Amino acid sequence: MVGKEVTMPIGRVSRTLVPAGLILLTSIVGAGVSGTQVAGAAGGSPLATITGTAQITGAPSGWQNAGFYVQACPASLPFLDGCKGGRTAAPKSSPGHYALRVTAGTWKVGLYYYTEHGQIINNTPVGITVSAGQEVKMDLAVAYVIAAADGRVRLTGAPKDFNAKAYMGVQGCPAGKTGCSGGTEAYEDILPGQPYSIDLSPGSWTIYAYYRQYGTNQTFTRKRVEITATAGRTVDVNLSIAYQGL
Repeated sequence: MVGKEVTMPIGRVSRTLVPAGLILLTSIVGAGVSGTQVAGAAGGSPLATITGTAQITGAPSGWQNAGFYVQACPASLPFLDGCKGGRTAAPKSSPGHYALRVTAGTWKVGLYYYTEHGQIINNTPVGITVSAGQEVKMDLAVAYVIAAADGRVRLTGAPKDFNAKAYMGVQGCPAGKTGCSGGTEAYEDILPGQPYSIDLSPGSWTIYAYYRQYGTNQTFTRKRVEITATAGRTVDVNLSIAYQGL
């Protein structure tokens, strides 16, 4: 499990798996697209504007996301937060208005949000070609995802300064695997004895607790649990791991 760090526009630092291992969850939501030429833009601005409304649908009353973004990536690249040469907008609310200024060409435009434990939930990006000076209206939506599993993480035998040296998380891998590519993780604000939740697409999964020393890729794991993720249903699973040093 190899991680990268991406600093988001509002200062949030996210840890996601590398592109080959990143699971991008949730429903495909259609987007309405229309385009107009900006008055006076002929022979003017080399940039185009993509604008519209972005929203998270189906979220329960009182729920709050931990970061909500519209992302445009060059069509030749995978759709990821922090893609090279990409553009990002952060709507202030859901629903909320966004605007992206991009160069002429073809882009993938999509919407994603962070769960409370650092996972990315996104819609399927829409391909769009824009011309210099053009303004395109594109409304975007991404569906709220109910956590597939939640519970508490127990760490035994750890020194008192553990939290200053290492962090914990929960890894989800296709059934029967650990340290996988094609997996996903929840890590943010998970401390010994604290609750976790992890979002998984429907199917069979292996989940387990891990810890990792800050600044390294060495990961310590223990007992794994097999679960079946079902859309719209949350399974209670408590996880434990023994301290194995750093």
